[in-house]
Amino acid sequence: MAKLLVIDKCCFQGTTEPRLIEFVQGHQVLLPHALAVECLISDDCNGRNPRKNPICLLHRVEALVKAGAYFGRSSVSIHKEEQKNRRAVVHFFDEKATLLIRAGTSVLTEDFVRREAEECRKAFDPLVKLVSGLGRVFVVTIKEKAMSDGFQEEIRETGRVERFGKWLQVADRGRNDILQKWIPSLASDVTEQWYTWQVIRLWYGWAIEWAGRRAGTDDTTLQSDISNDFYDMEYVASLSRADGLLTGDRRLVEPLARAAFPEKDVFSSLEEVPESYRCHWASP
Repeated sequence: MAKLLVIDKCCFQGTTEPRLIEFVQGHQVLLPHALAVECLISDDCNGRNPRKNPICLLHRVEALVKAGAYFGRSSVSIHKEEQKNRRAVVHFFDEKATLLIRAGTSVLTEDFVRREAEECRKAFDPLVKLVSGLGRVFVVTIKEKAMSDGFQEEIRETGRVERFGKWLQVADRGRNDILQKWIPSLASDVTEQWYTWQVIRLWYGWAIEWAGRRAGTDDTTLQSDISNDFYDMEYVASLSRADGLLTGDRRLVEPLARAAFPEKDVFSSLEEVPESYRCHWASP
């Protein structure tokens, strides 16, 4: 079976479309649902910069799917399916959306993009606020327990991958308690294989790091927009169902992915992907 690669927005925007199409034709690639959401909510609908204009970005998504990439399922739909069936979701492709994109004619207009962007914000803003709130709770805890200096020392003396690894271990050790708090009706069913759990543990790993950096600062930094970080975590969560991740983001995506899934591959460019990822149908 061909190895599966996830592409994040940083790689998606930072690589030329012809190069991406060529790559997709020779590899099994997943475009996460979060990528389409980030393209939709890009705030340059009337601009001419193809790296920021949502219509240009979504046309690129369409082009890659038509070239052979698969469109990913929404994390919200995955959570709902796991809760309904009380077992881990295996299939991560949105086969219906993939087929529609490959067979259909583009409907990307400014009005369509604005409507869909608003729907995405309504769906994801509550989750973004939830994760942001988790970070602020950790800030309060760190301050109350006088742990700010210890976190600042940790940040100075250790790398991001090592730190994220520690914070994820905190989440893993507390998995039962965390699940009892967040989804008590399912706590006894959830295993490490659940996508839902992979997302929650990433939220906790991120929140501890975020809080540790801000515990010694003024309160204004606690109001910063964390939506970019939220979507970055969606890309990392996708790696739980893939073999490798392509990202140019060294601040969060790369270190968090390496820490969360040390057995998986993380590449910073298409050129780093080894021959073992090339599909058997692709010409050499």
